[in-house]
Amino acid sequence: MDGLLTQANSIGFAISITGVELITGLAQHYLLGTLLPWLGLAPLLGPLAIWPVLRVR
Repeated sequence: MDGLLTQANSIGFAISITGVELITGLAQHYLLGTLLPWLGLAPLLGPLAIWPVLRVR
């Protein structure tokens, strides 16, 4: 069980950095106003992705 929180934080940090880099790169080619709504998908898709895990308990 030791280190599980560290691993979870590392994965979350990696996902965050990847998202920031992706949006930063796309912002050079597209208007920021067209990219920002896509950032709202993460809070919506996160609970949907974890729902099967929570339902098993």
